[in-house]
Amino acid sequence: MVQPPSERQIFFERDHLPEGMKALVIRVKVPRLYLIADTHAHEQTTIFDDRMVYVEISPDEWLRTKDDPAAA
Repeated sequence: MVQPPSERQIFFERDHLPEGMKALVIRVKVPRLYLIADTHAHEQTTIFDDRMVYVEISPDEWLRTKDDPAAA
């Protein structure tokens, strides 16, 4: 049975996944703001960090998508 998105658990570290839980791994870009000092002005630039997010999926979903990740 497919779970609605609002009922899925999300984890930010793989170590926190409960044993036996299937999870879809998604790479997201998280903005990090830096101030760059210039002699004439201060500019802001955004640098992105890659983070891995683990989203709970049901065993049925995992079986259907393991051969076709784009279907997830």
